[in-house]
Amino acid sequence: MNDLGPYSNYRLTVRLELANIPGMFAKVAAILAEEGANLGAVDVVSATADRMVPDVTFDVQNKLPLTTRNLLSMIYTPGVGRVVQAIAKDKTKAYAFTIKSNT
Repeated sequence: MNDLGPYSNYRLTVRLELANIPGMFAKVAAILAEEGANLGAVDVVSATADRMVPDVTFDVQNKLPLTTRNLLSMIYTPGVGRVVQAIAKDKTKAYAFTIKSNT
């Protein structure tokens, strides 16, 4: 018997800051779907005339095997904090820490 979940350890909640224009969140949802994520919940934290900040919860599946402790530390808290801080300092690194950096 295959037990494929979903389980809470495959569930992520992220806070986004989006332009508040029609169709913007639909684009985000489409990208999540293309990447194999299953959208769970959307909670709007704040909204102004030009910005919307939603918390988005979705289920994901691992795309790459975790073969070393260093890889695990990059995706698992607190290691993910290092990645987020590096991207915050230099936005050009946003894809350097993702699977898309290999394409």
